[in-house]
Amino acid sequence: MVSKARCNGISTALIYTRVSSDEQAREGLSLPAQLADSRRYAAQSGWILGGEYQDVLSGKRDDRPQYLALLAEVRRLRGEGKPAAVVVKWLDRFGRSVLERARSAKELREADVPIHSVM
Repeated sequence: MVSKARCNGISTALIYTRVSSDEQAREGLSLPAQLADSRRYAAQSGWILGGEYQDVLSGKRDDRPQYLALLAEVRRLRGEGKPAAVVVKWLDRFGRSVLERARSAKELREADVPIHSVM
């Protein structure tokens, strides 16, 4: 059986924003700025806004709580057959660890969940 979300082609946008504490003051990098731009991008793409996940931690850490929650939600949605997309303002917001970024990108690609960067 195909879910209603799959039938109408509407994806759920899962938004991830992150700052390291020393980066918060930089213009355009604040959590509210990232969130506003990501919401706008998702709306312009015609997606339903799903969860919004924010970490204030170094992107070098793989154990960021909201990052892990985002990945868990992707798994849940895809397990239910619902389309999803991850939206970040910049790809480096998703993480700084090259190995973890490659691992998560592979997992998302295999789940047919694209990562969209606003910039």
